[in-house]
Amino acid sequence: MTALTERNQIIGLLEEAMTMGARQDRACTAINLSESTLQRWRRDTQRGDQRSMRVQLPKNRLSALERQRVLAVANSAEFGHLNGSPMKGATMLATLQALGVAPSFSRPAVSNDNPFSESLFRTMKYRPTHPCRPFATVFAARHWVDTFVQWYNHEHRHSAINFVTPAERHAGLDTALLIQRAAVYEAAKARHPHRWSGPIRNWQPVLVVHLNPDHHATEQRRQPLEGLNSKLAA
Repeated sequence: MTALTERNQIIGLLEEAMTMGARQDRACTAINLSESTLQRWRRDTQRGDQRSMRVQLPKNRLSALERQRVLAVANSAEFGHLNGSPMKGATMLATLQALGVAPSFSRPAVSNDNPFSESLFRTMKYRPTHPCRPFATVFAARHWVDTFVQWYNHEHRHSAINFVTPAERHAGLDTALLIQRAAVYEAAKARHPHRWSGPIRNWQPVLVVHLNPDHHATEQRRQPLEGLNSKLAA
């Protein structure tokens, strides 16, 4: 039901648009209003909507006295400080401290989530084979996830662990693979030094994984690499 003042405003806007050259049918379509409704509104401009409004009151509703008693209890000193969001910041923090729980707050570049699971979920969401529609059955979903996990663990070469597979990293095979890879790069650089303007890629095994590594951690990784490259070159 549209209030009388609102319908008068709509009629005025439509008439203004038609005065400026707009067609009535297109103007009504633009605001999702039928022309028959517009005609009825014009006839009943002063009477308002004559359709009856159903007002139903439940039989088990509170009486006026019961309502007053509920409001009095809710606004009392015992319960008044609890009316709005059930998890107000200060109250929630005090509860956590009383229970011995150390709260953590998500902030940019300060994430304490599990880097392995976060990386897994992100890669899964951006896979070209990730379905754009819900799975038809739970079995179809499980099959897709099983296929993805197999690929992720045994075929996917992860950039954060220097392009070895998670399975190779978990089994401790990455150290030998990366030493061999560094030797191949050093030999290629020795044969074609003009193709390099600096040292080869950092192929040092990644021992610690961070979601948001800081500059200090990156420098610590690079320093041992220089010694490794020197030994390979010798």
